[in-house]
Amino acid sequence: ILGQTDYLKNLYFVYLLELRALHKSEPYLLNKVNWQSSGDQSLTKEAIKDLLRTVKKFKFHFNESILFKQQPPNVAQEVGQHFHNITTNIMDCVACDRCRLWGKVQTHGLSTALKILLTDDIDKLRLHRHEITCLVNALARLSNSISQLEVFKKLLTNK
Repeated sequence: ILGQTDYLKNLYFVYLLELRALHKSEPYLLNKVNWQSSGDQSLTKEAIKDLLRTVKKFKFHFNESILFKQQPPNVAQEVGQHFHNITTNIMDCVACDRCRLWGKVQTHGLSTALKILLTDDIDKLRLHRHEITCLVNALARLSNSISQLEVFKKLLTNK
């Protein structure tokens, strides 16, 4: 894994993309989401605030308006259709239930990140609870993958 620069570049790019999406959606998450249906609403909202404070510490290496500026107006719909196809048709073929579940969560999290980044007016953004959940879980999985790279580096240097 450590010698595969394309894999690492893609991993970091998707991580930054999801971080940027979370950062961009901050006003929506803090002001428009009804956290009352989330069990202990104060704990949930505080956890989201903590996550957003952490996200603000990162320097973003791309601007989504530049990244997506050459796209036709219906690109968001097309991307959504492609991700729906991956989530429903391809991931349903995975035999392992756990693998299928995590694959769907991560794919849906990335789809949600792109939905956020392709939204010009954050006030018009509408997310379902499962989209927010998938985005946060996908980001957690990516964070874990990146942190494990350090573990692998140490293992390789100790050989």
